[in-house]
Amino acid sequence: MALARYNVDGSLDSAFDGDGKLTTAIGSESAANSVAIQANGKIVAGDYFNNGSNRDFALVRYNPDGTPDATFDGDGIVTTPIGTGDDEARALAIGPDAKIVAAGASWSGSNWDFAVARYIGDPVVSYDWSGFFAPVDNPWDRCQPGLQRDEGGRCRPGEVQPRRRSRPRRDHERHTRSGSV
Repeated sequence: MALARYNVDGSLDSAFDGDGKLTTAIGSESAANSVAIQANGKIVAGDYFNNGSNRDFALVRYNPDGTPDATFDGDGIVTTPIGTGDDEARALAIGPDAKIVAAGASWSGSNWDFAVARYIGDPVVSYDWSGFFAPVDNPWDRCQPGLQRDEGGRCRPGEVQPRRRSRPRRDHERHTRSGSV
C-alpha cells in the first residue's frame, strides 16, 4: 500500500512519515484504493492483500504523522477473508461511533458479489457482520461501491462497473447497524 499527503500548495507534507509519502507491505501483494480520515485524525487505508492463494480485505490505520497505529490490532494492519475467493475492499466509511465500514466485492467462483464488513472497537480485532449482497447479473461485472451514510447511519453501497463498454448502473441496499437489510 502506498500513501502520500500533500500541503495545500501541492508539495509533499514532510510532517507525514518524514517525506510526505509511505509504503506498507502486506503479504506478497497489496493495494490501497480507498482512504478515510477518522475524527481523531487517524488515517485508514484499505483494499486487499494477497494471502498466498487469493485476496482478502486489508485495512491499515496510520497515526496523523504516518506511523502505523499500534492500537489497531497490534501492528496497524487488519486483514479479513470474506469469502473463499478474491475479496477487495473498494470503499471505506467511518461512522460517528468510529466504527469502520469497508465495502467492496467478493468473487464467489462464478460472480462478483457486493461484500461489506463493519469493524468494531479500538483496537479493531474483528468484524461484527459481513456478507454478500446484491449479486451482479454478469459474472464479469465488478462491484465498485461508493459508500454513503444516510441520516440514520445506514450504509448504502453501490455502483456496479461493467467490464464491457457500457455505462455503470447503481445497485443499492440499505443495511441497519446490525447488518440486516
